[in-house]
Amino acid sequence: RIIEHIGKLPLVLSTPYDSDLIRETSEVRRKWIDGCIAQYSQEYLADLMVYNRILSQRNALLKSMEGHLNGSNSSLLDTYDNQLITMSKSLSQVRADFVNMFIPFLSANEGLIVFERETCSMTYQSQVLAVDFERTFLESRKKDLVTQRTNVGSHKDDYSFLMDGQPLKKFGSQGQQKSFLIALRLSQYDYLAKATKTKPMLLLDDVFDKLDDERIERLTDLLSDSVRFGQVFITDARKERTSLLLKDKYNAKIFEIENGKVNSYGA
Repeated sequence: RIIEHIGKLPLVLSTPYDSDLIRETSEVRRKWIDGCIAQYSQEYLADLMVYNRILSQRNALLKSMEGHLNGSNSSLLDTYDNQLITMSKSLSQVRADFVNMFIPFLSANEGLIVFERETCSMTYQSQVLAVDFERTFLESRKKDLVTQRTNVGSHKDDYSFLMDGQPLKKFGSQGQQKSFLIALRLSQYDYLAKATKTKPMLLLDDVFDKLDDERIERLTDLLSDSVRFGQVFITDARKERTSLLLKDKYNAKIFEIENGKVNSYGA
């Protein structure tokens, strides 16, 4: 089963699609957080899979009801409601705890690449942790019957990324957003290293894009810390730049792919 393999080799992957964490919907950010937690907690991953299965079953029931309650489907809906309420509280609490523990890592990394004056942080938004969550969930049933989907629960949680207290999505430049995302991935690496007591593999795809030469050099200097980092893989379309940046920094090896062939040599 897939669940048995997740977390066996802790991995942090940065790609050009990381910008979706800032620009896209809450689902993208939840998947990232859930992926982080799942790498060190199979219990959380198992609970999340059960939650998603029950949520899917409840939504299917709502569609089949077509807005009409009767004795049998009302009883089944009650069962799903009780399960989702309980599991939402558990999942959202784990996510909240993760964010609280993650923020110090983010603060530690914010100045390593670019953030010389700005401060970056993240916040967690969830109805689930409110004292009246159960009432909110049950009161949402009328709306659920109309929309034929579940409108309250852990699957509606979201996260905001901030720079100087302002939403990065609205007020951050492309360079600032890129730098924040690098800091975010480095923080994820540090967090997983502590949680798993091992050095995760770090994969950085096209990480130099939108960074000036000074920031690129600062990043490669940082990644050359063999005490902090284990295996690090970096992709770059500019061979000459990569060779120059990695020269004499650490025992790096360069793999060049050209015309379907792979050549390797020292930096």
